[in-house]
Amino acid sequence: AAAAALAADAADAAPAPLRAATLSGAMPSPVGPIPQPLINGLITVQAPILAFFNPGWFTSSAHMAHRVWKVQGLDPPALNAALNGVLKEDDPRWYKTFPQDDNFESWFLTPVLNWLDTQKLTFEPEGDGIVVNARSASMCVFPAWFPFAPILGLALGFIPFLDHGKNEEHLLELKEAIERGGGTIVSEDILARGKKRKSKSKVQTAARASDGAGAEADKKEL
Repeated sequence: AAAAALAADAADAAPAPLRAATLSGAMPSPVGPIPQPLINGLITVQAPILAFFNPGWFTSSAHMAHRVWKVQGLDPPALNAALNGVLKEDDPRWYKTFPQDDNFESWFLTPVLNWLDTQKLTFEPEGDGIVVNARSASMCVFPAWFPFAPILGLALGFIPFLDHGKNEEHLLELKEAIERGGGTIVSEDILARGKKRKSKSKVQTAARASDGAGAEADKKEL
């Protein structure tokens, strides 16, 4: 009863966007169904830990997007204000933002299962604009609500996992926010896109192409 009361208090203390982002009802887990108030409490406690330690860093090439933009028309405070526009009351996916003088950080909780992706942008004045170095990465193979996710994520950090292109989508949303805020992106370098699982049709097409090449080689040998 005491644990349930603590979980309920944590859920009440959680921001409204976080409460809206989580599933209604209980979540299945290896230790049995987890009630909604405890899910909210776990995310509130574990999301900052995951963002700090980033258990998925070892295999980050499979779940990280990286772009560099040259932005004109906005100074750092205005750039931060524009980026902060991703926070919307009717869109709980963007959980938190952390604007600073020369950088910006945001946290994104994926719909339904609440995996945590973080976005880190640094600003460097250059000529008549600002160079924005933008990265978005998935923090852990386990969702933010999963019990002991930070510990398990660190212990199993060698396990690769894909982001299915979601981190690139996060950066595109931030790019749109800059443009809505009055900024002009005059150049863009795409350094990483994350990775998606190949669809069955693409795998089948590649297999057929391989089979066809093999058949042609057999004919030549004959």
